[in-house]
Amino acid sequence: MRDLYTPMRSIIEDYQSLNLNFIEIFPHCHLKQYIYSYWQLNSNSELTQSFDVEIIPNGCVSLMFNKNASHYVYIAGFSQKAFKEHFLSSPDIFGIRFLPGQINRFFKLPFEEIYKGPIRFNRIMEKEFFEIEAQLFSASSFSDRIMVIERYLEKQLLKNEFNVNHNLLNAVHKILKSKGKIKTEDLSDELLLSNRYIRKLFKDQLGITPKELSKIIRFQNTYKSLLQLPNYKQIDIAIDNGYFDQAHLIKAFKDYSGKTPKQFIAQFNT
Repeated sequence: MRDLYTPMRSIIEDYQSLNLNFIEIFPHCHLKQYIYSYWQLNSNSELTQSFDVEIIPNGCVSLMFNKNASHYVYIAGFSQKAFKEHFLSSPDIFGIRFLPGQINRFFKLPFEEIYKGPIRFNRIMEKEFFEIEAQLFSASSFSDRIMVIERYLEKQLLKNEFNVNHNLLNAVHKILKSKGKIKTEDLSDELLLSNRYIRKLFKDQLGITPKELSKIIRFQNTYKSLLQLPNYKQIDIAIDNGYFDQAHLIKAFKDYSGKTPKQFIAQFNT
């Protein structure tokens, strides 16, 4: 699945000016089938000002540990719009980005609730998770944190190996392969499953519909196109990414990023 899709994150130009460090690496073990990346955001010194990080929808579910916020651990599901995460002090955040549909292999989660916004992960997990959390926060380096969480995830994977729904994974795979351009009825025909069943499956196990996931993936590919080809005609980008016309591209891009394509490109030319 990771060969089909590279989820894009928001670009934060103020990392250096705020003395923030961001690092992201990819799993090397077989967990890379399910996890896109591990990442860390921290600061070398105490920040003198608060700051915002803009989060854009990317089809992934993220599990985040913030050591400097009273050991705050939360999970963020599929957002439908860009939103800002406000930080009042120096962060020390360790994150895991699961590929679309893959967090189900590790945890059984209330996706309808997660869909409404980030929620505290601690309250929906068993007591053993608090031990992992303590180990993670006491780890002295990024690589040590990865070792702690991978040992835990390996156990979770074995515990939940029979909870995998291959119809869901096949549907997600087809959406990613089509870059979000496959129609729901075509998805149904290719999988030999009813629209009603697929919709219910997605709502139960992802918290969103297949159409909503397709729109997020299409936006992500558009976002990537604008980064790589800023001088490319917007009408051509619209057609390449399955939008009816330029107006539909502009509306969708603004819904998911908070900016029009023109505003998005302009920020790199200032």
